Amino acid sequence: MTDISFNGPEGRFHYRVGGVVLHKGRVLLVTDERFDFWFLPGGKATLMEPSNEVLKREVTEELGVTPFVERLLWTTESFFNLDYWGGAVHEVGLLYLMRFPEDAAIYEMESGSGMEEEKIPMRFQWFKLGELESLNLVPLFLKEALKDIPDSPRHVITNEL
Repeated sequence: MTDISFNGPEGRFHYRVGGVVLHKGRVLLVTDERFDFWFLPGGKATLMEPSNEVLKREVTEELGVTPFVERLLWTTESFFNLDYWGGAVHEVGLLYLMRFPEDAAIYEMESGSGMEEEKIPMRFQWFKLGELESLNLVPLFLKEALKDIPDSPRHVITNEL
């Protein structure tokens, strides 16, 4: 599968699909050893793969439980710096509301581990929505937006360059 991510003279372009899981006033976030920030579960989109299928595949690979993808919440354009990718990044993202089966053990865990397809250990953790202000969460608009889930899809542009 071909990732929709490439380097150009001005920086890196990246297409990502993420999922919002809310449970009992908490949201599920992920990080890994390469980064000093938290982000939504999900991952790189591949060519010719529908975005909802990208999300199911990535979350199942990373966390070992298949989500139900409910609806699109946000389309995002984010501009930021990431040393790991060599500097400036232009990321286009689709962020969906999703859930796990009601009896999924993941709901009862405070934190745990998973694995990215590149065999990089990932750490996931539930955070109370009131804790988000103190986190290094990307994209930044999520700190407030996760407290007020939109009824219909919204387009958000964030420039952190």
